[in-house]
Amino acid sequence: CVLDSRVPVWNARTESYVLNFHGRATLASSKNVQLMHWPKGRPARSPQQPADGALSAKGRGLPTLLYGKVDRDTYNLDFQFPLSAYHAFVIAISVTDW
Repeated sequence: CVLDSRVPVWNARTESYVLNFHGRATLASSKNVQLMHWPKGRPARSPQQPADGALSAKGRGLPTLLYGKVDRDTYNLDFQFPLSAYHAFVIAISVTDW
């Protein structure tokens, strides 16, 4: 099992790197983070695979943790197996010091 930070993609319109949080993060922040779960180890990128580690049923990556800013002092924290509430909380606390 490998957990890896999802790689943002370049958006030419906004001239910045972006990640899709599906509405769970509404404000840009350097503290916004997504961790992906790679059950069989992170695969090598192929030319057909998007650089952002797109999700698929074929096991390219499963969203395991989303931590995103929604207000001045408010963040959403979503997580699922293999992370426990303790693990997710520790990751969120460590991100706040970035």
